[in-house]
Amino acid sequence: MRLAGRQGEQDLTDTGGHAQRAGAFLVYARDGVLLGARMDAETRGTLGRSLVLSPSIGVSPEGHAMFAVSPRLLLFSDTAPRPREIAWFDAAHQPLGRIAEPGDYWQVRLSSDDRLAAITLVDPLLRTLDVFVAPASGSGDATPVTRAL
Repeated sequence: MRLAGRQGEQDLTDTGGHAQRAGAFLVYARDGVLLGARMDAETRGTLGRSLVLSPSIGVSPEGHAMFAVSPRLLLFSDTAPRPREIAWFDAAHQPLGRIAEPGDYWQVRLSSDDRLAAITLVDPLLRTLDVFVAPASGSGDATPVTRAL
C-alpha cells in the first residue's frame, strides 16, 4: 500500500486488499489475515510490527477485504456465501442485533459518529449495484442513495 503525501508517495506495507486508517492506526489485510499497525504522526509511516487483529478474514474475488473500521469500531467477516447479514456482535462474538435484512452486500462504511452505515447492495431482480444508508442501530429502513439503471 502506498500513501500519497507532501513528500511524494511512501510505501507503508504489502497488502492483499484495501487498507483503512482509523486515528493512529492503519488496518489492512494480507494473505487472508487482518492486521493493524500504529502510524507515526510525523512521518505518517508505520511503527513497529503489525498486530494480528483476526487470523482469518474474507476477501472477495476482486481482492476487497471484508472489513470496515472507524476510530471506535472494527467490523470484519470471514468469507461468507451470499446472502450476507450485517450485524453487531459483542467482544465475545455474541449477536447484538442486525443493521439490515440479509442481502447481497458488497461493502459497508460507517459514518464518523458510527450512527449510519453506507451499504452497497446488489438488487436481486435487476442485478444492479446501489448505495443505501441505514441506521447502524438497525431501528429503521435503509434509504437508497443511488439507483443504477
